[in-house]
Amino acid sequence: MWFSTVSSKIHSHNNPHISAANGFADASGNLKIVISKRLKKSWRVKVCFRTGDRVLTLPSVLENPPQEIKSCLLNWAMLPVSSKARRSPGFVRAKRELENMIRAYMESCGVKKERVSRINPLIFEHQTKGFNYNLQKIFDTVNRAYFKGEIRSYIRWGQNASRTSYQTIRIDKDGNPFNLITISGVYDSPLVPEHVIYGLVYHEMLHIAIPPRLVNGRRVVHGKDFKLAEKKYPFYDQWIEWERENMGGLLAKARKRANKIKNKQSG
Repeated sequence: MWFSTVSSKIHSHNNPHISAANGFADASGNLKIVISKRLKKSWRVKVCFRTGDRVLTLPSVLENPPQEIKSCLLNWAMLPVSSKARRSPGFVRAKRELENMIRAYMESCGVKKERVSRINPLIFEHQTKGFNYNLQKIFDTVNRAYFKGEIRSYIRWGQNASRTSYQTIRIDKDGNPFNLITISGVYDSPLVPEHVIYGLVYHEMLHIAIPPRLVNGRRVVHGKDFKLAEKKYPFYDQWIEWERENMGGLLAKARKRANKIKNKQSG
């Protein structure tokens, strides 16, 4: 079977199967893969924190998948488990896209799709106005300036104490997919310059214009074409420099305020 030699190879830093996941793969420890007849629509991984070894349990439908799905499964199994790593920008997107590819293969094999919660996307129209920035106005401006008005997506503010911004595909009440961009609420601050928030929205819109793809079994999110397009943003250098110098302090203050409110409510 394809996974019979994984345990002896997965620890190698040169293994192409764990070099993907957009840099999120954790190459420490060995990986053992087992098939469970009880699992039908899901898969899971168990981690031994003492040794770093992992056990990936799969349903029978994933016993002999094509090479690209094998790569997705190995990448998914080796994702980091620390809370710090999982808060890294892009981690949520990396994990979700690997899972989407695996589920799509399972559905092609006749596995019924898991029930998906459906949302009325109109609710997001009331989540665009912040205290300092209106995301819908920014989205419309960026769309006209850089995408000829062709990007279709809803946009909203996310949590104030999170640095993670991301783009996802959701399902509406009629079963139709739609794009949703979530911008971290920490950016809704008078300390954040306009060119920074505009650059961030531009970045997330690029993920719609240039979606991830598989290249030799690797899921590429920020490929060469994406990076070249991103640098076309006129204030790219200023945006990146500001983030590097200021976002750590801004995020720390936001989390301190959030903890103070939480403690006050619990007290």
